[in-house]
Amino acid sequence: MSSVPSVVKFLMLRLTLIAAISLAAFGIFAATTQKAATSPANPREAARLNNLGAVLIAMGQAEKALTFYQQGVDMYRKLFPASKYPDGHPDLVASLHNLGFRLLAMNQAEKALDFFQQSLQLVLQAHLVAGQLLLSSCDRAPQPLFGIGHKT
Repeated sequence: MSSVPSVVKFLMLRLTLIAAISLAAFGIFAATTQKAATSPANPREAARLNNLGAVLIAMGQAEKALTFYQQGVDMYRKLFPASKYPDGHPDLVASLHNLGFRLLAMNQAEKALDFFQQSLQLVLQAHLVAGQLLLSSCDRAPQPLFGIGHKT
């Protein structure tokens, strides 16, 4: 019976420690969210905005998360404008997809569709360019691989 109080003390100590870590993390999170609104555009900051959105989703704050996902998309658009990156950029594609996925999860399918279409358009453009580069670098007709499509 004497072990019960020590177990209770252990559990209380553990809960206190968890609470302290949670409060510290929340303080860091709050400071980070305030900083995010005023930070200059750079790829790390854009990624941080997307990560903050993911944390808010995990905390059950989907509406607030959308703000950070949208800020991430906006920052990536500033970093990788269509005038300099006509085929898009993988980070912008991922950010558009993330925002679309979150909107879809919140039953906002029409809004989500727009972001999915933007993401897909950039992917298709990038693959078209990559395919053209690949074909232009070939000096002979492609050969079937491992006998696929080859009659013997």
